Formats: sequence, structure tokens, C-alpha cells
Amino acid sequence: FLLNRSPIFLIEIGRADEVISPVLPDQVLQDGDVLTFTGAADSIIDLVQGAGVAVETGGAVHSHD
Repeated sequence: FLLNRSPIFLIEIGRADEVISPVLPDQVLQDGDVLTFTGAADSIIDLVQGAGVAVETGGAVHSHD
């Protein structure tokens, strides 16, 4: 669901003391995983609002129209 949602891509999962990259299609998310996306900021905002994903502060999402 999260791996390839054009125009955004899940490129990395931070889990405890490891980084999972590339993220494979069968990768199962775990509680506490930190997801790193790349792509259109507006699409990332839509995903967060629509999927019940929590966003931690410390990073910013900016839209450049």
C-alpha cells in the first residue's frame, strides 16, 4: 500500500537500530517504524491525512507550487 503510491515512494524504513532500504513490496510495517518518503509534498500530506499515519515533529513537509 505505501511502497509505490505514485507520485510518492517509500524509500526507507527506520526500525530501532537498523535502516531498511530498499523497501521490498512484502515488507511488513511494525509499530514505531519511521517511514521516509520522497515525491510530491501534497501527495505525502494527502497520504498522512487519509491513512491515519502519525507525523513526528523534527521534519517538515513543504509544498512548492
